[in-house]
Formats: sequence, structure tokens, C-alpha cells
Amino acid sequence: MGVREGENKKMEHKNEIELLKSEALSNDWEKAEFSMKRLGENGGRHVFDFLVGLLDLDDNYYRLRNLAAKMLLDIGDNNAV
Repeated sequence: MGVREGENKKMEHKNEIELLKSEALSNDWEKAEFSMKRLGENGGRHVFDFLVGLLDLDDNYYRLRNLAAKMLLDIGDNNAV
């Protein structure tokens, strides 16, 4: 794989993560749940920080907050403790 191909793959991955983050905040619960699960599968520091940030949501967003907590548990990152 050439340098340009590697850079393109990194950009595609970054774009996918950003799209999943956006969709995770969707009012469509199925879309949000799917996106959160995909984020959990991808992992990484940006995903971890995003999920931790969702823990601060107020009670109106308890489903997203709870799903973020579950994803952090599934990721198993000790920083989530």
C-alpha cells in the first residue's frame, strides 16, 4: 500500500467515525443504537472521549447516556472507571 492509499484509508476511517458520532445523537433510536455499537467496535481515543462526554447528558437523554456507558463497558478501557 502506497503512502497516498494509507492516507486515504485514514481519512475514510476518520470520516466514518465522525458520521457515526453524528448518527449516534440521532432522534432515530435504531440508528443511534447501531452507530453507538459501531463506534464501540472501532474504539480509539476519540471514540472513548466521545462516549465519556455522553455520560454528562441530562436525564432527557438517558437512553444515549446508558448506551454510552454500556459501550464503555464493552470496550473495557480502564480509563472509564
